[in-house]
Amino acid sequence: MMVLYASSVDDWHRHVTAVVAEGAFTDVRIQPPEALGDARVLHVVDPAGVLLVFVQLAAAGR
Repeated sequence: MMVLYASSVDDWHRHVTAVVAEGAFTDVRIQPPEALGDARVLHVVDPAGVLLVFVQLAAAGR
């Protein structure tokens, strides 16, 4: 598992979904972004089976 911090998990979701739709990476699994506490999280399993967890932290003062 690898945790990656991102400014927008929605942007990453769109990007990964587009790459998968091109057909080059048929073994990729992706879930829609979800709220988890004060963060938004995106789970992607890459072709090697590694779980990538993209985390978007809430902005300060929210």
